[in-house]
Amino acid sequence: MPNCPICRTRMNFSARYPRAVCNTCKRKTKTGDGRKIIFHNIDAQGGFISYINPGAGQQPIVGEEHSCYINSCLCRADEAHFGGIVVQVLVRNNIRYNFDDDEKETEIIL
Repeated sequence: MPNCPICRTRMNFSARYPRAVCNTCKRKTKTGDGRKIIFHNIDAQGGFISYINPGAGQQPIVGEEHSCYINSCLCRADEAHFGGIVVQVLVRNNIRYNFDDDEKETEIIL
């Protein structure tokens, strides 16, 4: 069993989503400027929608923003293969992960 790439909590491994974060970390998503962002399917058929600043006493910004941060790690949210939302780490400790080829990891400067 692998660990969450952010908090190191044990979780089930998914070959399809090898850099997926745990549900606890998934609830901590923020935008680049620190606003709360959450992700949902549009309806029972799937789809993807994001809400920035939900429940903050103002109208949330509804859109299709996929980028988010969890504890300073750049992540990406997407619609999961069989429904739901998956959040995966894109950049952690100056390493950018390439989702097209799991074996490739390239160092970047942040």
